[in-house]
Amino acid sequence: MQAQKEKNQADMQLKGAELQLKDKHEQAKIASQEKIEMAKLMAQARDEEAKAQGINIKAMAEREKAQMDIVGKQHDMRLNEQKAAMAHAGGASQAAGYGHTRRRA
Repeated sequence: MQAQKEKNQADMQLKGAELQLKDKHEQAKIASQEKIEMAKLMAQARDEEAKAQGINIKAMAEREKAQMDIVGKQHDMRLNEQKAAMAHAGGASQAAGYGHTRRRA
């Protein structure tokens, strides 16, 4: 009877140890899966951040180009205004007789 009792206790201890081992294994498996999912989420966040940064850089480049186009057009307008003013001034001086450079004989 005593031997059977000891055998039962040994069996229970063995089953308890097996359950603890299975539990630790399952906990490690869950922790590993959580780490994998966290790594995936972090990679996805980095990808989204890189994509957003690319969009921002492209938008900045487009704004700079638009700004340069405006500056170029303003420069062209000023140049045309100066040419028109010079042509007007030259035409007025010729009409007054100042534009003649040829000598009369």
